[in-house]
Amino acid sequence: MINVTPIIIDNWYSKEELNNVFLELDYYQKAANFELAEDNCAYDENEIPKAKSFRLYPNTLWKKEERRMSFIIRYQDKFKDTNLHKKIKDISNIYDGFHETNYDNTMISYYQNNDFYKKHFDLVKYTILIWVYKEPKQFTGGDLILSDLNKTIECKNNRLVLFPGFLYHEVTKITSKKKIKNGHGRYCITHFYNNI
Repeated sequence: MINVTPIIIDNWYSKEELNNVFLELDYYQKAANFELAEDNCAYDENEIPKAKSFRLYPNTLWKKEERRMSFIIRYQDKFKDTNLHKKIKDISNIYDGFHETNYDNTMISYYQNNDFYKKHFDLVKYTILIWVYKEPKQFTGGDLILSDLNKTIECKNNRLVLFPGFLYHEVTKITSKKKIKNGHGRYCITHFYNNI
């Protein structure tokens, strides 16, 4: 068993920030920018996609000079806070290098109606997940399983989870008694951080 403590921060976005994030997510839903995750995800040994969901990469939707128009990208500035660096470094020395990363990429995943992501790892130094969904919650599942740690982290609205990308992790299936309306499922804003 690997001895790593994931970082969990609830209420990551302020109320105003969260409202702005939903404005952006609603825009992406209406503009049909989401694509099937199956077309661009990890595959198992039988070449079957490990993910069933939708995703998009906001960095590719905005020209370099327009990136700051994205609330989601702009709010990444919160990760530059030296108090945050100190807090996570105090939890475990595995996060010592977080403040030295020099490359990031953002992916937004959307899960509804039996969507999931099977066990996989990320080819980056650190993975940050931020879960958001519209209240009242219309689904169960969507929890994060960190297989290497034998730990399950409940999917809560506006919760951030930070962990080393080498950890195997998966997303439990989203279920609901009735069909989830488009845009009312589980969003996961993923920020990948690396050194290049």
